[in-house]
Parts: sequence; structure tokens; C-alpha cells
Amino acid sequence: MRKAGAWLLAAVLSLTLCACGQKARPTVGLGRFSGEQVSVYGGDWQPVSEVYSGPTYLALNAGGEGVFCVDGEAAEVDWATSGGELTLTMGSARCEGTIDANTIEIGFFDADIRMKFSRPDSAALLLPDSLPKQAQDAAPDENAEPDTDAAPDYAAYWAGDWYGWHVITDASEELQYLEDTAWDACARIRVRDDAGTLTVWDTETGPGELLLRTGVAFFPGTTGNGCMTAASGTYLDCDLTDGFQCDPGASEVQKFDHMILISGRAEDENGGWVRFRLYLRPWGMEWEDVRTGDTSGCLYRNMLPPDYDSWYAPLLAQGPADMPDSFESAE
Repeated sequence: MRKAGAWLLAAVLSLTLCACGQKARPTVGLGRFSGEQVSVYGGDWQPVSEVYSGPTYLALNAGGEGVFCVDGEAAEVDWATSGGELTLTMGSARCEGTIDANTIEIGFFDADIRMKFSRPDSAALLLPDSLPKQAQDAAPDENAEPDTDAAPDYAAYWAGDWYGWHVITDASEELQYLEDTAWDACARIRVRDDAGTLTVWDTETGPGELLLRTGVAFFPGTTGNGCMTAASGTYLDCDLTDGFQCDPGASEVQKFDHMILISGRAEDENGGWVRFRLYLRPWGMEWEDVRTGDTSGCLYRNMLPPDYDSWYAPLLAQGPADMPDSFESAE
């Protein structure tokens, strides 16, 4: 059973949630830190496992977006670092703490609660202040003709066709009608050495049209599969404002085999913006393990693409099939 401090923590989390406005955001992410200890009202540190039965973690994704998950209840936060200090923002509320390559200690907004998060040395990523300039600015020529003759540690995992779904999780006032809308999506990643391209289309785009287009670069990540990054690109014909960083070993869906999460922010010429998430697995791979698996640490309980049962699964049931270049051509 939860202790009183745990109930207070969950209450503060729910009360501080609201839409966040535009602000300067880190281009790259730092990955996922697991909850280790909690101190309530200045008391002794207690193991998180004695307070919560569900997943508790802090994921610092690219673009200054993150996920704060407490006892399996996940919520979006904004984050920023400076000189070893970490700031989390949820609406108008904020909390501050310290961060290094492997550990985070942070207070919880106005509540007298502190939490410690950590991860193994093998999962550590460089803080933004110490990242090489190449990692922050890499964006290869999108008009190049990349192929799949790349080093196996990158191409073997990333190159090829992918299927999944994307969702708009937040939007500016004039684009609020798009919030929480989701669509199936197909993607193609081409890889050459440590660079390539990513193109994505969905059920709303016609033949030859694209939902997302960007050049990508690959760097070491928390696993041998590496990390895919982008410094610029377009989504819904809007500019990606902060690029993205996609590390398969440091995301809310890392428990599912060969599943990746790309999150980012796009802004149009009038200042309207959206935040989105794109969940993908290799084309031809079933999602039944996602249907029946534990999604308590994910932002959504149902992590299946909206048209998985009506479109994708029946298509696979007919036998091996190439990914269509548009959803219209597959009808």
C-alpha cells in the first residue's frame, strides 16, 4: 500500500499538469533515469520500490520534452540543464535539482519531497554542455541518394521500412483541434555510414506527399544499436524547431523489441506549433506483444496504431507484402 507521502506526490503531479508554452529547448536528449529513492518531509531516504509498485522514472527526451512517470502514471514535462543543474517545468510549476551523467536528485515543486534517479554507467549520455558540435548540428543533405551499405551496427537496426503511428500531444491555441489526434504511419530510413534520411507518410497524405522529412545522423547510444538524431526537417509542412534524438534503449517503449519513439516540435510561419510523438516498428512485425504487454510506463495505455486491426493485421494475414508508398495505393 502507498504511504502518505506517495499519495501527496501523485496529487502534486496531477494538479500541476497543463499545456506549456514555447521556450528554448535542448536539441538532444539524455535518455531515461530510473527512480531509486524518495525522501518525504525531510525524512530518511526510502527505496522507491517500498513506496510505489508501478514504474517510476524520468525520461529526458530531445527538444526539452520529457516524461515523468510515478507509479505507472506518466505525464509530460519540460526540462533544461545548465552547469550540472536540472530544471523541470509542468505548466507554471517548476522544480530544480542536480544532474550528472548517471544520477539526478531533484525536489518536487512546492511539496517537501525529494527524489533520486539513476542509471548504469553503460547507459550514460553526455550532457548538452559537453556534446560535440557535430552531434548537435548534424543534418546530411536530404537530396543525397543514401543506400544501406553502412556499418552493421547502424544499418542492420535502422535501415529499411517501418510501420506505426503518430499522435499530436500538444498544440498552440489556434491548432488545439489537432491535439490528441492520431494516425497510422509508414516510414523509410535509409542509411549510409553514419548518416541517412527519414521519410514518413500517414493515412492523411496522398501519393508522393510526406508527413515528415529529415536528414539523420547516427551516434553511439545506450545500446549497440546506436542513436538516431536530426537537427532540422519538416513535420506537417512545418519546421522542426529542435530536431530530435531517438535512442531505442532510453525511451518509454524500450521494453518492446525493435520499437522506437521519435518526439519533436514543429512550428509554422505564423508561430503556430505542435508537439508530436511517432512510434515505429519494422514493417512486417506484429504488435501483439504490445497489445498484451505492460504499457503502464508509456504515455498511453493503448499503444497500438489506430488502424492496426482493420488495416495492418489483415494485410499481414494475406502473406508477406511490401510496404506501400502511400495508404491510398494499398486500398
